[in-house]
Amino acid sequence: VNGSDRIAPHPELSQALKQCARLRAQFLPYFTDGTLIGECILTEPCPEALVAAYLLPGKKLVIVVHTAGSPGAITLACDPRPWIPSAVGRYEAKRYDGTAALVQTSELNPANGRLTTGRLENLGIWMFELLAR
Repeated sequence: VNGSDRIAPHPELSQALKQCARLRAQFLPYFTDGTLIGECILTEPCPEALVAAYLLPGKKLVIVVHTAGSPGAITLACDPRPWIPSAVGRYEAKRYDGTAALVQTSELNPANGRLTTGRLENLGIWMFELLAR
């Protein structure tokens, strides 16, 4: 009541706060100096997830929170070109899991951009960092 309880008796809340602290520390420049553009990165609706993107010069962070209920992967349709200019038209996508561990780096085709998370539980987090090359 009135926020007077301690976090220690709530291990799931404690774990979530620690996870968010790690993610915030790793991607702090996006949150402090970046511009929040929300779901504007998407070229198609993504009803099974909440999506928020932050923009810095030459790169973008996309945060995906799985809200569909049943576990599974999420695929986002996106086009980085309006947000991140690239002189050669090439983009790199770095995939991070909910622990902020880099899972994969790959080239993103901007004409048919698809970003796919790993398997997520309900309210699981996945992040993508898009960079102009």
